[in-house]
Amino acid sequence: MKKRFLLPVFLLVLAAALSNAEDVSAKGMQDIAAVTNNILIGELFPSGTAYLERISMNGGYDNVQRFDDLNYEKQLRLYPLEKGGADHFDARFVKVIKNTYIGGIEEGSGYFLYPFSQSRQNALVYQADKKPGKATTGIALYNYTVSKIIYFNKNDKRKYSKEEYRKAMERVRRDNEAKEQHGSTLAKITKNNTILNATKRALIKIKKIDYDILISTYRTHGMEYASDVYVVDFVKHGTVVMTKEKHNSDGPY
Repeated sequence: MKKRFLLPVFLLVLAAALSNAEDVSAKGMQDIAAVTNNILIGELFPSGTAYLERISMNGGYDNVQRFDDLNYEKQLRLYPLEKGGADHFDARFVKVIKNTYIGGIEEGSGYFLYPFSQSRQNALVYQADKKPGKATTGIALYNYTVSKIIYFNKNDKRKYSKEEYRKAMERVRRDNEAKEQHGSTLAKITKNNTILNATKRALIKIKKIDYDILISTYRTHGMEYASDVYVVDFVKHGTVVMTKEKHNSDGPY
């Protein structure tokens, strides 16, 4: 299947997110944009049914998922984000669902569980060749081949930059001031509710691409909404050159 050419505006958005732009060539930016546009994340259930959405778009209460510009792969390989059980699941495309609360039709959901908002999602539905013992969060890539995945334990924290530290602490300050002034259902955040406390989940190596993908997660909240945040780092020779965050939000609490 041919790769899609990405809109120039998407490249500009990615360029603004680059933390080490001087180390990224024009071709490198195009590679990162293309891979980002083709990463899927979601959940595989004991029924063997997988629901996937695009990692480049938020989910939950802020659901912005759309697939009109995406060529669906009839077959894909889904990789769990934690070690244990099968290394991968091969799955075939079934359909696209829209405006559906997935956490309400599948038991044991973690990724799609939004108990307060019961957010209705758009998702790609695949049927796996085997069934996991429990609901499993996983990742898949269109048009690319994964060569290796390295898993981390729950104590492996993501390293952060000085700029990320500055921005995170500024967010903590603004959150605390707003809640002191206006009150909030949810508590004031600390640095533990920011990217400074992100836990590494998996490092994904892709064939014919110079960048590895590091997936990390953390949980945060604002005045009335909470989010599971999936951090996607593009890493070259041990250096993070671009970071993308996907927020799956629930609320109001």
